[in-house]
Amino acid sequence: MNDIEHHVESESLLCRYPQFSSLIKKQISNIDPVLFRQQKLLCGENTEKIAATISPFNSYEMAQEQSSTLGESLLKKGKLACLLVAGGQGSRLGFKGPKGKFPLTTEKNKSLFQYFAEKVLAASRQVERDLHIAIMTSEQNHEETLEFFQKHKYFGLKKEQIDFFTQKSLPLLNTEKQLFLSAPGQIAMGAAGNGTALYDLTQAGITQRWKNLGIEYVHFIQVDNPLSDPFDAKLLSFHVSKELDISVKCALRKDPEESVGILVEKDNRVAVVEYSEIDERERKLCDGKGQLIHRCANLSQFCFNLDFILKVAGQGLATMPLHIASKTSLSWEKESNEKKIAVWKSEYFIFDVMAYSSKVAALLYSRKDCFAPLKNASGRDSIEEVRNALLQSDRKAYEALSGCSAPSRVFELALDFYYPSPKMAAYWWGRSLPERPYIDAFIDMQL
Repeated sequence: MNDIEHHVESESLLCRYPQFSSLIKKQISNIDPVLFRQQKLLCGENTEKIAATISPFNSYEMAQEQSSTLGESLLKKGKLACLLVAGGQGSRLGFKGPKGKFPLTTEKNKSLFQYFAEKVLAASRQVERDLHIAIMTSEQNHEETLEFFQKHKYFGLKKEQIDFFTQKSLPLLNTEKQLFLSAPGQIAMGAAGNGTALYDLTQAGITQRWKNLGIEYVHFIQVDNPLSDPFDAKLLSFHVSKELDISVKCALRKDPEESVGILVEKDNRVAVVEYSEIDERERKLCDGKGQLIHRCANLSQFCFNLDFILKVAGQGLATMPLHIASKTSLSWEKESNEKKIAVWKSEYFIFDVMAYSSKVAALLYSRKDCFAPLKNASGRDSIEEVRNALLQSDRKAYEALSGCSAPSRVFELALDFYYPSPKMAAYWWGRSLPERPYIDAFIDMQL
């Protein structure tokens, strides 16, 4: 009997549910005892908030001053792939199922998955070659995600362009630091966070396959931010011209209470501190002009060298720090069936890989161009806020392409407006937007 089994026995999990003993033992055998002990030690610990070891980070460069020419040439050679993290569920949106299935756009009700798939398709048309994307799911939503893409025939993408892989899971612990059941015979588990993405991508064989295809760089984005550009030529230009391992896409923080990681300088390197792990006074600290001392928000958008990914993944997860957070989860009891309880959830964060390299730099964008996270049904980062951000983004894309003012009415653009071919750009220059709620770039061009 390993340490975990002994622990569970002592907490009477097997004794309480003898009818599930074989199922429970099988799951226990897949739990890493060393990692499990680490989870228990983290639970409820009043760890000292980070403050003394960090200083403000101000060494970013401005995206508006960066050329995209180099990145565009590399995209035409197929040198960049996209890693889309999509392991979450839509429960906070009042939606049952993977968050990527949430119907978001105003006119076509495109899901987040469709929206990103069509971005990949449009970018591929622009460079006249198939660009590649991998989607990281979780054990909770993998099958449903696959079925969704298969049902919709991958939204026009070729099967060879898209890969799916599943992220790791870790056991959830209740407030007594105990394992519990989330369903009959099922030990409660939670996705291990986006920090395992590079490792899991490599374990799935995708990284090496991309390398064999000549891909050299990977853009990491999250499915709940539809303003993310899977093939950002400007960020790629910055990354390659600076000879970096990691490029960080950032924006100015909205306010001290915003739930985003914060870029800082730590040990003479660029780093990110999670908002919940930084001292409150430090998080709110302002200069003499009333501006936040720590200015830059982490958007969870990175460009990685593929060789760097292979190197980091080869080291495994043993040296990655584990983070703990208080959440809620369904708990199953034979007496009361399902109920929500407070739990401890352990996660790895992608930004912690920044500690593996000194070749890291940040590019500051306007947040309206790249960041509108969909988190909540109402209030901050809500459905309404994100839909409005998409409308403003469409207006800007049309105006940049046509040189005309966008109408004030609500409309939705096809994603090709963001990745126009020379022929498309020539056609739309100086042309008014048709009086339709949804504008397909090619209908009017009769292509």
